[in-house]
Amino acid sequence: MNVFVTLLTGILAMAGPELPPGVLANDVSGTRYVMANPDGILIADGKNEQAYLKYREHGYLWQVPEFSTGRPHKVQHIVQVYDETLKKHVFEFHAHIAEDDDFCLPDRDNRQRVELATAGKHPSPVVAGEGQTLKMSWYFQLARDIKPSSKFWHVHQLKGIANILPNDTSMPILTFSCNLKPNGAEVMQVVYKAPHSNDNEYLATVPLKEVAGEWLYVEEDILCARKGRLNVMIRRVRDGKVLVDLKDVERDFWRDNCSVVHPKWGIYRSIGEHFAFVKDGSLHDETARFADFRVHNTAFPVYPKPQPKK
Repeated sequence: MNVFVTLLTGILAMAGPELPPGVLANDVSGTRYVMANPDGILIADGKNEQAYLKYREHGYLWQVPEFSTGRPHKVQHIVQVYDETLKKHVFEFHAHIAEDDDFCLPDRDNRQRVELATAGKHPSPVVAGEGQTLKMSWYFQLARDIKPSSKFWHVHQLKGIANILPNDTSMPILTFSCNLKPNGAEVMQVVYKAPHSNDNEYLATVPLKEVAGEWLYVEEDILCARKGRLNVMIRRVRDGKVLVDLKDVERDFWRDNCSVVHPKWGIYRSIGEHFAFVKDGSLHDETARFADFRVHNTAFPVYPKPQPKK
């Protein structure tokens, strides 16, 4: 038995980055051991070393550079910190301009990804099949000194997952993006892409100065269908001002040969071809904070809250 333990320890040591406690080397995205019926409620509790275990227990997977097969960066990229404004623990995402890559895609030298997403197993309360509706809410805060990308910088995506070819799931269906426009304007936008298209339709635009450094609360629901429907409300916590209010937006919110649609959150940004934005200094290290994720497929019953023991 001791020989087996020694051998296993050696294999894990060769796997690359130091893994968070309880996370196996062959479980780098959290997909293997996600709960069978996750509740989709992910709230920070301050137990930072157990954060990755908490994600998968509630139906979330991770895509972070410490598990990269290209250039693994041996730091924890999603941590829990106490936020003085919300007076609670929150999730803090870190993207390091010179060190991080796109998770497990070593051939990409033009983007970085630090994201949480709901697990893509279907049927499930945390993803949507065709004709189903996802209801979501969460808080997020962009850094006060955020630098948007002239290419792409997504803080939230709705993305299709497909298990067969051909499919049309490479482009996100919807994003919240931090964009640097050709005229120099810095904005946060809700962006839609139609099937088989690279063109953006900007459903809402907010000056970045209105949201940078501010806590925002989001409610979103989407009917994932060819004749789909979207509602998005983004409210600034400080003064209650509603910055985005999209109601009953009708579009094609499905993709060819798609199996499910799932939401993603974090920092997913272009760093230019061959690290161009790293070299010219147009981007820098970024942080973003998130809190109180709630995702629910309305085709499933709402799980009752556990009752305290008497």
